[in-house]
Amino acid sequence: MKTNQTSSITRQLFETKSIYLYGAGTIGKEVVNILTDQGLVVKSFIDKKMPRTSVEGISVLKPDDETISTQEKENSLVILSFFNAYVSVVDIINYLKNIGWTNIVTFLEFHNEFSYELGNRFWLTRIDYYTDKIKLIEYGSALWADSKSKNLYDSIINFRLTMDYSKLPDPELDKQYFPEDVPAWEYPLNFVDCGAFDGDTLRYMKKNKLRTNKIAAFEPDLYNYKLLVAECSMLEQEISLFPCGVWSSSTQLKFNSGGGSGSALNTNGNTVIQCVSIDECLINFKPNLIKMDIEGAEFAALIGAKNTIISHKPGLAICLYHNPEHIWQIPLLIKSWNLDYTFYLRCHYFSGFELVMYAIPSRTP
Repeated sequence: MKTNQTSSITRQLFETKSIYLYGAGTIGKEVVNILTDQGLVVKSFIDKKMPRTSVEGISVLKPDDETISTQEKENSLVILSFFNAYVSVVDIINYLKNIGWTNIVTFLEFHNEFSYELGNRFWLTRIDYYTDKIKLIEYGSALWADSKSKNLYDSIINFRLTMDYSKLPDPELDKQYFPEDVPAWEYPLNFVDCGAFDGDTLRYMKKNKLRTNKIAAFEPDLYNYKLLVAECSMLEQEISLFPCGVWSSSTQLKFNSGGGSGSALNTNGNTVIQCVSIDECLINFKPNLIKMDIEGAEFAALIGAKNTIISHKPGLAICLYHNPEHIWQIPLLIKSWNLDYTFYLRCHYFSGFELVMYAIPSRTP
């Protein structure tokens, strides 16, 4: 463990009589391994929804299990061993406190203590990574077209620096890629869907009767791709599907498949996929909207779409949460091309997940 042994988290770990983990999934197992390496013992998992009674030989109890006394709750430490888009950490903390648990450490705090062992997770990295890049962060803060976007950007940076969930505004849980308070895209759409998953965005467009002219969709995970094909077979329009990743050039790269919406490029991946650049793949497509949710490949993919973007100035809906630096790096990249875009920022899930930059091109009257 490369950390300061006098930190408050470390003291709590070594001074607390009992350690409980809220969350018995993959991250919970990783936290167990780290604590075991430190000579610490997890007394039990606590989880409201886990159907199993034990994981890795450790019992799984409900947080309000009657066998856990009030005194035990007050004297124990609970580590929140989950990190995902779909759970409100604030709601979980409030729930635990309401039933008597008083000492709670979030996964962000635990990760900052053991970041070398756990590695980066999406935007999550050591706090000092951000403190070393304050000037770039300030440049990024100046880009946004409305106060809502700037306040969100500043709040997310503050949240990442402090690990304080109260700094985050509530997410906007619907209308991802088509928010009503951002200038509308130009219809009908010539739409490029990078990271099409199972067709969820196309399904939303169909449900909401959004007018489209033609669609090109990219999805490299073959399981997801089959679902995408089935979804698109019900669309009565011109559509081209590519079982490929999107990158800065046409190449083959290692990939972790089978991760559902989280399948991603990885140098230790379990398979190899074909990747293409938009500039080399979509000739004369003339997109007016490009969406990217490609698990950290967004920056490289934009480099591979530079000529297309310069030529046609499409609207851009680009996810910024997969890598720590993307929140400022990607908008600054587009800004550097001097194409007269205006930039908006919206967050569509909890904990800063599904953070999307909406770049709106200027339009001649």
